[in-house]
Amino acid sequence: MKLIQEEYGISTVWIALVLMILIGFVGLAIDTGYGVWTGQQLQIAADAAALGGGRAIKADVLEARAKAVEVALANVAAGEFVQLDVNIANAADGDIVVGRYDRSTQTFDPLATRVNAIKVVARKTDTSLNSPLSLIFGPIFGFDTWQLTRYAIAMTKGGLGAGVIALDPNVPCSIDIRGTAGLLSVIGGAIVVNSDSPDAACHAGLPSVVADEMYIVGGSDGGFDTKVNFEGDLYYDADPVPDPLALLPEPNWDPANDLGAVLVDDGATITVTPGYYSGGIKVRNGTLNVMPGIYILDGIGLDDNGGNLFADGVMFYVVDSTPLDDIESHIDIRGNGIIQITGMVPLVYPDGPAVPSELADISVPIFQARDNTNDSRILGTADFSLDGTIYMPAAELEIGGTSENFATGLIANTIYEHGNGVLMINYDDQFARLPAIVFLVE
Repeated sequence: MKLIQEEYGISTVWIALVLMILIGFVGLAIDTGYGVWTGQQLQIAADAAALGGGRAIKADVLEARAKAVEVALANVAAGEFVQLDVNIANAADGDIVVGRYDRSTQTFDPLATRVNAIKVVARKTDTSLNSPLSLIFGPIFGFDTWQLTRYAIAMTKGGLGAGVIALDPNVPCSIDIRGTAGLLSVIGGAIVVNSDSPDAACHAGLPSVVADEMYIVGGSDGGFDTKVNFEGDLYYDADPVPDPLALLPEPNWDPANDLGAVLVDDGATITVTPGYYSGGIKVRNGTLNVMPGIYILDGIGLDDNGGNLFADGVMFYVVDSTPLDDIESHIDIRGNGIIQITGMVPLVYPDGPAVPSELADISVPIFQARDNTNDSRILGTADFSLDGTIYMPAAELEIGGTSENFATGLIANTIYEHGNGVLMINYDDQFARLPAIVFLVE
């Protein structure tokens, strides 16, 4: 009888031990499942916050941070609303970090100045706004909490305006970039090539281009992707953008009020007033002061090769009333003189028609008529400065040289850029923004 009691006692101990082990495994499974579920909730919050903040990243970084915080708070992890620190200082290990994502290397750079992505880290840790996950059975084994962290990176495509547009819908080499050490930089805007040609974008040499984004409706010539040192995001098969100045009317003028032609040479200083110049304006060795207003230029158009030109608050409107003669009315600016041109704002045509209110505050100092297909040329120098959009919807524009203030916008039928200098277009955000598309990359 005593032996039976001893066996019964031993079996009770074994049952108790097995039950404790089973309870431990069950507890471990419950805590693990609870942690995995909470991690999924944090991941959902991080994904949603990154997508929400990414929609505003190109327009306003502060707004993007605020939106990420707002979206995260709409999510719950383990019964707590997910909180994010706004991280204004943009510390690399912060909850919200803005930077640039490189798709080719799949890397995120928080130090980049031209941002296109936002990283969101949702946490339940000892140092986060949300406390670490409290375990149910973990304390039995000496583990009270679980530190959880999940992150997401969202990249934005679009959401900014087009600073440079080549309008032609189908010609090859609609934009042609050539040189060995030259740089075309579009600050704050995109480059858009509307041509659907397989060779819509062409190159020669090893030129450099800097722009937040470049959109090409068609394709590019062989080697464009590898030979052009492009800093930004390049997209093919894009949608064409409409001409943002398509509704800008052409100014009226009276040919009877003809101011003839202007020639500045031999070191002379001449001042001109607005009106119709049938012979155009030529500047060689001297200085031309241009009073504010609208200048209708026929004949040679505007030709400055070596002289100084100061024009504040103007529009040079270049027509070609006699296209069958041997004189091409166009823009030809080159040489080593000082060139300073600013457009008139608000834009008002004294002889009509009325300028639509949505375009009145857009500066357009150079406007080549829509039926004027003559090629034009602007070669900047260190002393070249143009504030406003160069608009040549029917012509090819050749650009080159060196200028840190070449324009604030450039719209032409086709664009030919060359040389070894630095041309900077400081886009003024005057045109409608491209649709913003936000997508997760990590």
